[in-house]
Amino acid sequence: MRVKEIDRTANVAWSPENKFPIYIATGTAAQQLDATFSTSSSIELYSLNLDEATLDMPQVASVTSNFRFHKIVWGQMKDTESGYLIGGSENGSIYIYSADKMLAKSADCLVAELTRHVGAVKALDLNPFQPNLLASGAGDSEIYIWDLLKTENPMTPGQKSQPPEELACVAWNQQVQHILGSTFGSRSVVWDLRKNEPIIKISDSMSRIKAKLLAWHPEVATQLCLSSEDDHTPVIQVWDLRYATSPLKVLESHRNLSLSFVASAFRFTLTIHSVKMSKRKHSAYTIDFKLQILSEAEEKKLTKTEICKKHSIPNSTLSTILKDTEKLQKARDDSKF
Repeated sequence: MRVKEIDRTANVAWSPENKFPIYIATGTAAQQLDATFSTSSSIELYSLNLDEATLDMPQVASVTSNFRFHKIVWGQMKDTESGYLIGGSENGSIYIYSADKMLAKSADCLVAELTRHVGAVKALDLNPFQPNLLASGAGDSEIYIWDLLKTENPMTPGQKSQPPEELACVAWNQQVQHILGSTFGSRSVVWDLRKNEPIIKISDSMSRIKAKLLAWHPEVATQLCLSSEDDHTPVIQVWDLRYATSPLKVLESHRNLSLSFVASAFRFTLTIHSVKMSKRKHSAYTIDFKLQILSEAEEKKLTKTEICKKHSIPNSTLSTILKDTEKLQKARDDSKF
């Protein structure tokens, strides 16, 4: 069911959790054209405005930009009410806007332009523990960690990953503040900023997927999801870094590429936000749910048929859960680094 919609070819970002009313920011998407073939670019703010029973979202602010954006993020910042909007552009620069000034219709809302990268900036993420720390990624395996309170000398998480490739995604771990995940064309790399080096490289030699997106489990520090953007291998893989020789789970029901996904803040289920064309529905069960099924099967108070009926799952799903007994029991253990 659609609640609201915006007719824009754009990347989007939600306002910070503590911001009310709720806004959505859009940044004109790079390397894409709308039906009018317009070459203009802007960052716009829209009010969610759920009190109105229409699909429309009123535009509350708009700032013209000379360049289009591959990625935008919106984070809370010290001494601000609405935080900063940050856009990674096609010209290699990172633009930082004051959301307070945008909402106030101020003409000087551009706070800073960061110009260290070579090539388009396609990856951005703000640290959930220290929102002044911004991770950014571009071409030639470049990753920089910026302190937005003093942006003159960004640091790197370690030596450049080889061979040099374009960064597709960077993502901070949701439980350990110095752990950063990144995806390249042929592999994913996890960095430890305290050691200033990569601590693990993830690659699936069997499926050979080209990971586009990475999302960390909100509660289990060692688990993450990788999503492919390739029509030939449109899969989502669930990995546990304690057993990183192969994925813990592979979701393969989509017939075309997954464009974006997010891990729920309460359960490690997946919401597919946009796909070219989804032919079948796929359910991704949480580890807690699987452990409950496993416990009932071990108690033998119910038959397998009764368990399937009770939880509305097919027999094949129950068989898979029982087959993965050892993995599930290990995944239940303490997952802190």
